[in-house]
Amino acid sequence: KAVSEEHETVLRKLGVEEVVFPERFAAQELARKLVIPGVVDYLSLSEGVMVREMEVRDWAGKSLRQLDLPNVSGLQVIAVKPPGKRQFDFVPKADRVLRSRDILLLLGHEEELSKLKA
Repeated sequence: KAVSEEHETVLRKLGVEEVVFPERFAAQELARKLVIPGVVDYLSLSEGVMVREMEVRDWAGKSLRQLDLPNVSGLQVIAVKPPGKRQFDFVPKADRVLRSRDILLLLGHEEELSKLKA
């Protein structure tokens, strides 16, 4: 754990391979959640990739196939939770028709997720 850039430099010179800044990480997470409501997690698989939770409004009555999110915006619906249910249904079928107030879990790049309105 480093508390400053200088501290990180010293740790690296001592041979520490992984240096973390918990306060910086927490601040960045909070900033993302404030800027993009519904952010569930920020993935370290690739820079700028995150999972966002959002409620269906304008997309009600449309299927995932009709929305074609992977080709239109590079986003993937990874789960759907119908209103009143506690658990998400993961890996929904393309023919799944969305209903008003369904909760979606979307995976994609921060820029695309921030533009999205369901």
